[in-house]
Amino acid sequence: MKEGAALDQQQDNFIEVTEATTLFEDNLDLASLVNTLANTYDEKGKLLGRGRAFDGAIDHIEKMFKAGTLSAEQLEEIKGQEMPGMNGRTYGDMKGTQFENLTQKLASEERANNEALRAQNHEEAKLLVDDFTAKMRDPNSDYQPTRKDIE
Repeated sequence: MKEGAALDQQQDNFIEVTEATTLFEDNLDLASLVNTLANTYDEKGKLLGRGRAFDGAIDHIEKMFKAGTLSAEQLEEIKGQEMPGMNGRTYGDMKGTQFENLTQKLASEERANNEALRAQNHEEAKLLVDDFTAKMRDPNSDYQPTRKDIE
């Protein structure tokens, strides 16, 4: 009986976390995400609480970076949101180091994505040049390059 209740709790917890993260991806309300995650349970069945919930929210933001669904402007918007119970101070004020780390990770992720795109474009261009060169060197080919081909 206890095992069934534990499985039900895990399933309900999974659904609640999924709904919270999906809603966060739409509205970027960090306070709501942290509050919802704070009332969920870890894999051992213990309540997360606000500290671990904030860490979970930061982890989700990093996943959004990797998926390419969060921009630097959106991160700044999140950073500027008021932190509940802190007399108007923002997440950026209260958790400055963590947001600075997030900003650096986002920049690093964007650089990596740009490098990958540049490498892909280089390979595509190389294939086009190789194809063009092969056509030009083939003595049996009656290929006549156009201005577009040369450019």
